[in-house]
Amino acid sequence: MSDIFISPLKGKIKKEINIPPDKSITHRAFLLSSVSEGKSQIYTPLISEDTKRTIDLIEKLGAKILFQNDKWEITPSKKLNNSFAFYSGNSGTTTRISSGLLSSIKGEFNITGDESLSKRPMKRIIIPLSKMGATIKSNNDHLPMTIYGGELSGIDYNLQIPSAQVKSAILFAGLRAKYKTTIKGNINSRNHTELMFKNSNVDIDFNENFIEIHPSKPKAIEYEIPGDFSSAAYFIALGILSEKVDLTLKKINLNKTRTGMLDILNLMKANYIIDNYKNDLEPIGDIIIEKSEMINLNQIEKNLIPFMIDEIPILSLIQTQSNGKVIFDNLSELRKKETDRIKALVENYRNIGIEINENENGFVIDGPQEIKGGEIDSFGDHRIAMTFAIAGLLSKEGIKIKNYECVDISFPKFFKTLKLFQ
Repeated sequence: MSDIFISPLKGKIKKEINIPPDKSITHRAFLLSSVSEGKSQIYTPLISEDTKRTIDLIEKLGAKILFQNDKWEITPSKKLNNSFAFYSGNSGTTTRISSGLLSSIKGEFNITGDESLSKRPMKRIIIPLSKMGATIKSNNDHLPMTIYGGELSGIDYNLQIPSAQVKSAILFAGLRAKYKTTIKGNINSRNHTELMFKNSNVDIDFNENFIEIHPSKPKAIEYEIPGDFSSAAYFIALGILSEKVDLTLKKINLNKTRTGMLDILNLMKANYIIDNYKNDLEPIGDIIIEKSEMINLNQIEKNLIPFMIDEIPILSLIQTQSNGKVIFDNLSELRKKETDRIKALVENYRNIGIEINENENGFVIDGPQEIKGGEIDSFGDHRIAMTFAIAGLLSKEGIKIKNYECVDISFPKFFKTLKLFQ
């Protein structure tokens, strides 16, 4: 376990920042290219500890990968390898989404993960994939997990949890199943899989009420991965909270199923501009941020939570510096992430002088409050480490972060980028 000290901001700085490519889209692009017709070309994918697990997986399936500079060329195997053991590390996305694909391949696949991933729930994918015909054995609905894949049949499924990972697992299974698969219920979450499938000539139809997919052979994709909004969120926070920085974030993914945090900031009267907007496979634009005086919303709307679930930690930091009280509720899903994020946020805020009250499914913050500084523990969670790194820049005395290397999961050069401000 290593420590890093983040000292307060010093002089005024004006910067254009290139945010790392989108992690969610990178996972899906690699996985889809491993079962597509022909050679796919993926430009500027995110190469992090999480996405390396998906790269390892498609190589185990037999895909051939060539890369030069920022272009990755992926050729699927004519015959998918059908029995192997696989280590997912900390990547819940790799585990859950690939389980849908592996369930459609006749064979035996054993999946393990690190200590954190092994505590995360897998029942949410086991139930629908089992209904489709897969046999899945697990450790009380957790990893390690063995999938006995084979011929699947499409199902009509009512999704109980607004989870893009679960939804995508079913869609990857439905891609190779007999008959159509329909998903209804809580489907309003990240829609990268649906958009990518549509762009690859998959027979799929979707709106805010349902998704319907028929068995299809996707065509090869050619796609440049945009900047990750979840990674951009930390610098959005820095820009609107500090008058010492003038930031422009380049080529950020602005998919509406990812930018719930912007909806909240709009209501709080944050100052930012979207420039150079274009809509390719996903909407993309530059975000220009200005220092803002904001007013807290008393309550965060429940329907926005799925569209900003990864941004809750950094949004909570913004709330500590804004005027008024805010109640965060309906956040039970945060207790099932890399760590219990509610508990981690509450404990760490108190360690740096912020008053916060925990409740069963969230917490209450009354702002603005001075960030004094101190020592925090990331608990091995990249979102927690990056949130308190930004807090360190805004603090009076600086913040020491224990176990900071976990940021390599999604933003390997995060602390190198932060040195621009110190």
